[in-house]
Amino acid sequence: MLEAVNRTATHFWRSVKSAKGLVGSGVGIIALILWMTLGPQAQASPVRSEPAGGAISNDAGPFSEHEYHWSATDEPLLECHEAVTLAMQDPAQGTREREKLEAHLLEEGSDIDARIRVIGLYYPAQDHALKRRRATHLHWLIANHPEIDLSGYGLLDPGTEDYEEATRLWSAALKKNQGNLAVLRNAGDAFVRGHPELALEAFAKGAAADPAEADWHSELARAWQSSVKPDQDAGERRRRQHAALQERELALSLATGDFEALRARVEVARAAVAAEDFSRAREAATQALADAPRSKGIYVYGNALHWGHIVLGQVALAAGDVPGAVAELAMAGRTPGSPQLNSYGPDLELAAKLVQAGQRQAVTDYLRDCGKFWTDHDQVIGEWIAAIQHGDRPDFDGCH
Repeated sequence: MLEAVNRTATHFWRSVKSAKGLVGSGVGIIALILWMTLGPQAQASPVRSEPAGGAISNDAGPFSEHEYHWSATDEPLLECHEAVTLAMQDPAQGTREREKLEAHLLEEGSDIDARIRVIGLYYPAQDHALKRRRATHLHWLIANHPEIDLSGYGLLDPGTEDYEEATRLWSAALKKNQGNLAVLRNAGDAFVRGHPELALEAFAKGAAADPAEADWHSELARAWQSSVKPDQDAGERRRRQHAALQERELALSLATGDFEALRARVEVARAAVAAEDFSRAREAATQALADAPRSKGIYVYGNALHWGHIVLGQVALAAGDVPGAVAELAMAGRTPGSPQLNSYGPDLELAAKLVQAGQRQAVTDYLRDCGKFWTDHDQVIGEWIAAIQHGDRPDFDGCH
């Protein structure tokens, strides 16, 4: 959760939530951000409480030459996460505190800390009425403090009445806070899944105002990809995927340091496959795999190994080279994992295509390898393997 260590952690966090919102399978946000930023040794370490403007340093890990500073602007996300954790670990206590805060907010409606905490306490709730109460508090926060970033905790499900009200409030906040980069970023993040055209507009303004920041182009790519819909004709879908690829290329050109460049290059390779630019996909994936050892011990290493080989497998399959695709799939499954892969799981698109091509044993072996890092999906992996062995097609769509 420490979207704390400057904007570096923000880049990491936004890449994690880009498609699916929050990490869902027990990977705490604090541990996730520390793992991604400081290396694997941070997983077992408690978050150190630092004063606003303090520093988190790492003397033993791959970033030992750096010191990461965080400020009071990060504290709302910390507070919200702590409330989410309480509500998940002790639901009864979370309910009691939530009710007390609701009563308090009736009298002190401008108490921002209480508002943020109650949003976190409502976050795990599945009851429709409780979800709507959380939305009400989020609406208040958007209307009154749109600069506060709660990351995934501040998002609502597209297609709901509450999401549309949030969209209206974000549009008003943008008019009221023109030029505020934090508001542009938060609004774009809220728009991207339900109204990608509005996200494109917000992120483009951010990129124009902050041209040296690679993250704006990553966000623009995400919005372009979100704008691709099944009912569009093939030419329109291709145009949008090419626009996403162009933004990924711009993000790569602005990346600073081996580690950020590797992360950006992996995304270029994936975007190139989606755009059917297989030459560029091969080039980017091959370079990412060559560069990956320099980031060994950091989360991007596991991602680069997995997605680099998946992209090369897709390129091989597009050229009709089934044995080549099988070999790349096998290497993709041997990644050590990462917070993203451990939570959301591996690529299944290439596996599905190879099942269809009759490569059942190769896909079974791949799934078994993926089970070594995707440990909380043992049951579904077993079901997929059983389906493959019985000559059926596994329902990969039901998981991703």
